[in-house]
Formats: sequence, C-alpha cells, structure tokens
Amino acid sequence: MPDEKLSLPATVHFTHSPYLTPDAIAAALMEMVRKKNVRQLSEDQFELTGKKAQWPHEQTLIDLLFHKIGDGQTFNLSEVEAYSKKELNHSAYNDAIAKWNREVADEVKAHHFKEKVSGIRLLSGAISAAAAGLAIYTGIYEIYPVMALFILVSLIAVSFALFYSPLTVEGHTVKAQWKKMRKAMENLPASEWKKLTADDKLRAYAYLLAVDGKQLDKKSRSFSVAGQYAEETDSALYFNPILLSGVFVAASSNTSASASGGSSSVSSGGGVGGGGGGSGAF
Repeated sequence: MPDEKLSLPATVHFTHSPYLTPDAIAAALMEMVRKKNVRQLSEDQFELTGKKAQWPHEQTLIDLLFHKIGDGQTFNLSEVEAYSKKELNHSAYNDAIAKWNREVADEVKAHHFKEKVSGIRLLSGAISAAAAGLAIYTGIYEIYPVMALFILVSLIAVSFALFYSPLTVEGHTVKAQWKKMRKAMENLPASEWKKLTADDKLRAYAYLLAVDGKQLDKKSRSFSVAGQYAEETDSALYFNPILLSGVFVAASSNTSASASGGSSSVSSGGGVGGGGGGSGAF
C-alpha cells in the first residue's frame, strides 16, 4: 500500500479523476470509519465519535449526513435516500456535495503536486497573441494558406498556455504507486492479501470502491477484511458495498433529476433495498 499522503477522496481526485462519483462518497464514509471519526453501529446505522475531522471536506460530509440528514449524532443509510426524494432538500444536498468536491480539490492543491510554469505559460500566451495578429494581417491580404497556419499555431499556443501543468517528481510517484496498487489488486493472491494490516485493507478496499465500484463486488468475494479488522480493533464492521454505494447513487439520481428539470425522481443502483450479498465481508 502507498504511504498515506492524501485523504482517500483527495487520492481518488488526484490519481484517478477529479469528477468524484457517488461511489467516492460511499468510500469517503468508509474512510471516516477507518479514521474513527465515525462508528458503524449496524449495516445501516452510523454514529459520530466526537473525534475532530482532519480535513474541511470530511466535516462537510459529516454535516450533511449527521446534521442535515441524521439527528446530529447518528444517521441511517435509509434516511439518505428518503431525504433525497424530497424536492425541497435537493438544493441543500447538491450544494453540500459541490462544496465537498471543492474542498477535496483544495486539499490536492495544498500538496503542490504540480510544477509552477508561469514563465512558460506567459511565453505561450505571447506566441498565441502574435500568431493571431499575423493571422489577421495575412487574412487582410487574402494569403489564406498562411493565415490558416497562423491560426493553427495560435490555437496550439493558447491551449498549451491554458492546460500545460506538469507534475512534480512527488506527484508522479504518488500516481505511480496507486496505479501499481490497483493493478496488483486485480489478481492478488489470498496469501498476499492476508499480509496487509487491517487498516491497509480498508484503505485499499475504499479506494477500489471509489474508482471501480461497479466491478468491485465481483472482486470483493475473494477478500475478507471485516472479521480481521474487528479482531484487531475491537470494532464491528458491517460493510455492504452494494448497499453503501446504491444509497448514494440513488440520492445522486434523485437530486440530479430535479437539477435537470425532471418532474420525477429516478432511483438507480438498487437504492436502500438493493443491497444483496457482501454484508460483513469483502
């Protein structure tokens, strides 16, 4: 397992995609259980422990789940979908998730994994402006082939100025480590899985849930983590990935249907009632 340099949602944002899915929200909840900000009481119920959140995005998710949806101390997964089905709650839910995404991105930025290349960007911008000027000049004189060439140069230069953002050595290292872990997990022997600590197993599982939730249930049947974690930490776990992800997929569908002007709520991913197997074991 790679070193823990970023929180789990920030790791997914940096190494996989800045567009965090409902699976990533479910994984973030798992991460807060691992970090003991949240205690899982049953497959459906969670409770705050009183431990202070490390990152603003963790507190934002706690505020949404426990204070807006729950009773301030506990919340049930069934309450998430029920909350999201009420149109009056859609704005509050979407605003909280948008804030959570921004704060995850802020954590990634705070680690400075990208090099500062302001000089190169300024030069590219200057080249783009000069090429655009020459394109106009040649166009006036109807030298169209040359004009087209200058337009192309201008577009390439402005794109380079806007999007060129190389990673630092540390940034490349972090990405490579998680890519290697994900590839290794595809065909990991049970003997190697057992060598990991319970904490690392939870980190690995939560990451895979966030980046590959649709395929995880097939892979998860070969891994067992809940029993070992309970034995090592004296904490019960009831993780059901189908149920956990399904709840947040349904909530996202319900609230996005409202945002897009839909007149009815659409529930996907099985919802609260869709959780089948996988309970208590990975």
